[in-house]
Amino acid sequence: METYLYQSIESLPMPPHTDREYGDTSFTGLPSSLLDSARELAKRQKVYPRDVFTQAIQDLIARLDAGETIEWPLSRPFVGTTPYHTRLEVEVLEEMRKACERYRLRKSLFFLTALRDHLRKNGIEVEV
Repeated sequence: METYLYQSIESLPMPPHTDREYGDTSFTGLPSSLLDSARELAKRQKVYPRDVFTQAIQDLIARLDAGETIEWPLSRPFVGTTPYHTRLEVEVLEEMRKACERYRLRKSLFFLTALRDHLRKNGIEVEV
């Protein structure tokens, strides 16, 4: 009997156990094309989507703290109304919450902008 080793590009190995704590959050108003592009970037970089999300959040916080002018998208009714649930490191969630308070932003708008800008930085243009 022959045994074939097969690993789909779709399935990544389980992440190693770490001391990191993860928290749950959800975002609304995200176009599915934005999330699909983020997943595609994660595949291309051979990381998990949460790693792409984390980098996007941290990049936007750094830009805001540096005083950079940010192009905030306008929210559109009925676009991405289904909540998108994800798990991120608790530390990252706390940094994002503090930045949203400091700059008086809604969490979903912050994440939408962070992800859009991170994708653009990586050569992926998404309509939001």
